[in-house]
Amino acid sequence: MISRKITLFSLLAIIIGIGLNPFLNTNIFLSLCPLPLLVGLFRKKYHYLIIVIVCLALGFFRAEFSDHHASKNSIDSYNDSGYIKFIGTVCEEPDRRIKNQKLTICSEELIRPEIKKISGKVLINTDKYPEYNYGDQLQVSGQLETPGEFDTFSYKNYLARYHVYSIIYRPYATRIGTGKHNVIFRYLFDFKKKFEARLNESYPEPYGSFMAGLITGSRKGIPKELTEQFVTTGLSHIVAISGYNITILVTVIMALLRSFGKRFAVITSAVTVILFTVAVGASAAVVRACIMGLISLLALNYGRKGDVSIALLMTAAIMITINPKILYFDIGFQLSFLATVGLIYLSPLFEKYTKHLPNLIGLKEGLLLTVSAQITTLPIMLTGFERLSLVAPLSNMLISGPFIPFAMLFGFLAGITGFISIFLAKIIGFIGYVCLSYIIFIVRLTANIPHASIDIFWFNKVFLILYYTSLIWFLHKYWKKQVPTTT
Repeated sequence: MISRKITLFSLLAIIIGIGLNPFLNTNIFLSLCPLPLLVGLFRKKYHYLIIVIVCLALGFFRAEFSDHHASKNSIDSYNDSGYIKFIGTVCEEPDRRIKNQKLTICSEELIRPEIKKISGKVLINTDKYPEYNYGDQLQVSGQLETPGEFDTFSYKNYLARYHVYSIIYRPYATRIGTGKHNVIFRYLFDFKKKFEARLNESYPEPYGSFMAGLITGSRKGIPKELTEQFVTTGLSHIVAISGYNITILVTVIMALLRSFGKRFAVITSAVTVILFTVAVGASAAVVRACIMGLISLLALNYGRKGDVSIALLMTAAIMITINPKILYFDIGFQLSFLATVGLIYLSPLFEKYTKHLPNLIGLKEGLLLTVSAQITTLPIMLTGFERLSLVAPLSNMLISGPFIPFAMLFGFLAGITGFISIFLAKIIGFIGYVCLSYIIFIVRLTANIPHASIDIFWFNKVFLILYYTSLIWFLHKYWKKQVPTTT
């Protein structure tokens, strides 16, 4: 028990250390570190605190060393200095939208009177056609700029999580080569592109784009009006792939396969999630979502909260240590992690109050998981969108159950079948179409309720900290009472 607690607190200390970095300079942090030791010496537990403080420092300095500083050989040192021409390779999956495409270019050579070796990523916003693919080598010219800062949104911080510090809004690009970079990712991205094309052939709009958002995380074709309605109704979390979506999908698969035995159902669900991850391109967001989904799968079926807590915190600590900026700037990671926390720690708490409800094809479990995820993600939604949906409980209750997972499941099967026959894909995907039709109907219905959402500008980081502090205290007290039966 003691070693488990040390592991939990050490992992948590790494995460907290990374989280403290933007708010404390190095001197203040180092001056505060000895204070917990004084408390530890008084309580004769100093050796445990030493381990925690070391982990806290490791996290803090990992974030410190992750800060980017432009050097003479990095392309962002030329930001805001006028016209530039360089050669680079499309090194991330292209982000294709309705009217344009966004490409992340890993720069290689700066073209001046002489050619100079250069490094660093540049985001370019170019026309929809001609389409460029991962691995294409381009010659790019245009005005190199630093991403902007707006009143409620920092585009600079948003791109920093991808290690992008430069942008060209109106570039001139020419393809000069192909087939560079990682071969595996090139094939995965090509497959994902073809998969999304099969979805668009199997479903009319906006259902095809909505289905792509659920399965692959792509939002390129979802109408702006519909996106706003999802925010208004508190359902924006289902439009993109997340740990929440994956867990709901796994829950329904488990419910359908439970008659074959628990072990078979768990293994089949886990294999399905892994194959799903590979099939939809294995992007960083999808991989994170699927890892969170797998952790939720283990937690909901084996219930050892201590072991699951270690697995969850270790996963988060590894992800954040690799890229500390996702902790600060990646709302997708924040929502996925917090939704998983809600699924693991809150849904069992509510379960005893819903024992009398039927669980037809995962209806009850879907409702429990939705409510649990909403509670733990609410503050992030408020700070991220500055809007509180008053109809969210109603809209979430109406779509809870099999609608999201069935849409994902039959949409995925339709996309795969589309490689063989679009006609057959449309038949297989019909259930998914019915589910999407129902979801969009509920979204539009509840979004049109007067005062469906209100602006929340006063909910700042102080309220966020108070909310999560209270929630952690409550969960700690509750699960501490359950220790004899859950460990």
